[in-house]
Amino acid sequence: MTGTDTADGAMSGPLSWDDVCERFHDIRVGAHAHSLQGEWRTLATEPGPPTAALLSRWRDLVAEIERLDAGRDDSTVRHGDDDETAADRETDSAWLDEWEPVSEEFGCPGDLCRRVRTTLLLAPRCWLLDRDMKPLPHTPEPAPDGTR
Repeated sequence: MTGTDTADGAMSGPLSWDDVCERFHDIRVGAHAHSLQGEWRTLATEPGPPTAALLSRWRDLVAEIERLDAGRDDSTVRHGDDDETAADRETDSAWLDEWEPVSEEFGCPGDLCRRVRTTLLLAPRCWLLDRDMKPLPHTPEPAPDGTR
């Protein structure tokens, strides 16, 4: 993460379990960038069910990463291809839609957050709880005329 990333990804309110799940790998990368990987690993491997105290420790780690990121130079190399055009993204999206027309939805295995992932072949992994996400019941999409 760069100083610019911090401004874009900074939390407007307190960090929730949804935020930790969504930003799990970004937090890991930020911790590694600032030699805080030991703290990240301790939180990621905490035994037992997640608690309010554990969430508070995640908040502290993210706050420290954001504080350290704020002092970094904005000229840091960013990941990704800045030359990618909107047409490239649309083409990729269309290809993915054709390749994976039907998918299943999966949710948090520990009911900590409301995050939903979709996939076709395998259940996605909840890295925070180190378990596969659980399948969610299928809700049929309404027909164009509004009937089910």
